[in-house]
Amino acid sequence: MPVELRSDVPPRPEKQGLTGRHVLFAMIAFFAVIGAVNAVMIYLAVHTMPGTTVKSAYESSQGFNRALDAIVAQDRLGWQVDVATTGLHSGAPLNVHIRDRNGEAISGLEVQVRVERPTDARLDRKLKLVETGGGRYAAALPDLAAGQWTLIVEIYRGESRQFVSERRIVMRD
Repeated sequence: MPVELRSDVPPRPEKQGLTGRHVLFAMIAFFAVIGAVNAVMIYLAVHTMPGTTVKSAYESSQGFNRALDAIVAQDRLGWQVDVATTGLHSGAPLNVHIRDRNGEAISGLEVQVRVERPTDARLDRKLKLVETGGGRYAAALPDLAAGQWTLIVEIYRGESRQFVSERRIVMRD
């Protein structure tokens, strides 16, 4: 005669759909993905563009009235400064022609040009133009990547800056 032994442990139920363990793993995976994306974004934010254009905004603001005075003085000079920006590409000559209010060429000046990349200050370049005669100054542009650049022309007579001009240019391949 066979004897049937009964166990006090109830039989395990069949696995059914979503369990607490599934929810736990889903929540852990969700927050792990969020944390990984945040870590990548923080790394990129810290190791790319610093986001600052001046070291101290307060000190920069203190020079505002001096900048306004310089603009008024520049306007009083009445200089006509032509910067040839058409057809610019790496290695092309950058030409600046400077005349007084009567159209007479101005010689004996120091002309400096800064070519700045708006998105990355590490790519900025400085040029010193050479006088070629008749109020004309020239220098070859360095190798610059295609895209937008800011061209800043500064004209000095001795130690005093007499003129400044800033414009956006687009470099082509």
